[in-house]
Amino acid sequence: MNDKERIVDTFDVKKDLIQTLCEAGINKDDIFIDDRTPTYYHPGKSGGVYQNKNEKNAVAYFGEIHPNLIK
Repeated sequence: MNDKERIVDTFDVKKDLIQTLCEAGINKDDIFIDDRTPTYYHPGKSGGVYQNKNEKNAVAYFGEIHPNLIK
């Protein structure tokens, strides 16, 4: 473990989200990550989590808010 401080990023959120879903009983092999997210998320710095590849509704989203909304 690295005790050095660092900024939390999107990948940390993704890891925590997947771990939480696994602990809630969703098999890790059934989790699919895609770039389909609502428009208020930053494209390229966000993702949707789905229970399978063909699912249309996300279990969760993660990522940065779109910069235009932050302004």
